[in-house]
Amino acid sequence: MRISLVALFISLVSAVGVEAQPPLQPPYERVLVPVVVAAPTPGAYGSVWQTVLVTRNEADQGVDITDNPFGLCNQCPPYAPHSTFRIPLYAPNPNAGRFLYIGSPGAGKVTFTLRVQDLSRQALTWGTAIPVVRDRDVFSGRLQLLDIPIDSRFRAALRVYDFEPPTEATSRVVRLRIYDMCRIGQIDIRCTTTPLVDTSLTLVTSGHQSYPPETPGTVFIGDLASTFERLANLPPVNLPDSTPRVRVDVDPITPGLRFWAFVSLTNNETQHVTVISPQ
Repeated sequence: MRISLVALFISLVSAVGVEAQPPLQPPYERVLVPVVVAAPTPGAYGSVWQTVLVTRNEADQGVDITDNPFGLCNQCPPYAPHSTFRIPLYAPNPNAGRFLYIGSPGAGKVTFTLRVQDLSRQALTWGTAIPVVRDRDVFSGRLQLLDIPIDSRFRAALRVYDFEPPTEATSRVVRLRIYDMCRIGQIDIRCTTTPLVDTSLTLVTSGHQSYPPETPGTVFIGDLASTFERLANLPPVNLPDSTPRVRVDVDPITPGLRFWAFVSLTNNETQHVTVISPQ
């Protein structure tokens, strides 16, 4: 007789006499927290980074929100109805993020705000919001990110995430192409359909992996300009600030891949972060 995975976990919990665990709440909604910096972490130019995840449960009952929806959860009992709270998270790789699972009573009734902040300049800024990604937000076809400046004043970092569960197959792969922002200025004449960058990226899983997954497969490029030589010395666009800009296209190569990506722009002087995400 075949025993389901959920039933197996329930039987194991009962066998060891653990009575405090709340009942499971399937089916679970999976969301991706893209960046997790659990403790203040030094960065470039004297910056000190940390993320804060604030959550609201507007359901009429307690909701399980966990990275392990098969019992033995890290937060018990479920989060109270009509309450606002912070969720402490840890990720082995801050840039790889973390999956969370929302119990069925919270479907459509749990909201998030993920904020990243440079603590060394917290008197100047409250930080920047980063999207928490739901199933409806992911892509199975081309994803485009527009109007990304290539300028020595900024670090343009690209992150790509695999939204699929891990398998025994080879790692998933996406195609990355970067184009100049031809015609964004009114009289630009340097127009071409040839990408400045055309390469493949393998989405790698960090740390211990389980099913359901705790961390996605991901790729992180800390600065597009310093990674790809073709982006150096781009011509300015015909706009008042004349800053060279590019478009980033990400396409799935692995069949059936569902993924998400965004670019963060960090000013080298102020450390202010701007998020460019697919809209």
